[in-house]
Amino acid sequence: MLDHIGIYVTDYMASKEFYKTILAPLGYKVVAEVQGWVAIGDNKPRLWLMGGAKTIPAVQLAFQLNNRQLVDQCYQLAMANGGFSQAEPGKRLIYEQTYYGAFVEDLDQHIIKFICK
Repeated sequence: MLDHIGIYVTDYMASKEFYKTILAPLGYKVVAEVQGWVAIGDNKPRLWLMGGAKTIPAVQLAFQLNNRQLVDQCYQLAMANGGFSQAEPGKRLIYEQTYYGAFVEDLDQHIIKFICK
């Protein structure tokens, strides 16, 4: 099981606000800020962001959610806060019969998947 991940972002403040906003429906919030890093998570650091650079190549982050409404909500928050759509919320039968997801790019073209099965 993955405990946490850290990525570099070009605009620290914008990315901090972006992730804080789009992950709020999951109960995620800022849990630590240390020497230019911010940790966002569910009372534990799950996603670390470091500003001033860009992770190359971009990474893919997938968040498994409890229901389709959360997928839709996180997708809409991403779109309203500067994200770019890769795939609107919907069934993805190519992966699994019960797979429902939405895919977005963040401000640095990292791919974020919101999924439920």
